[in-house]
Amino acid sequence: MKSKTSQFIGRDLELITLKRFLQKKTASLIAIRGRRRIGNSRLNELAFNAY
Repeated sequence: MKSKTSQFIGRDLELITLKRFLQKKTASLIAIRGRRRIGNSRLNELAFNAY
């Protein structure tokens, strides 16, 4: 298992998109899909921790 401090590579566009949705003043439903073990949960964690 990688440490929480490891670098998160290649998901900048997705992270920016999630942060934009979090800044909106209206409700949104976001579904994060993808193969297992490619960082979906970590992407979600980074976006919401920055919020």
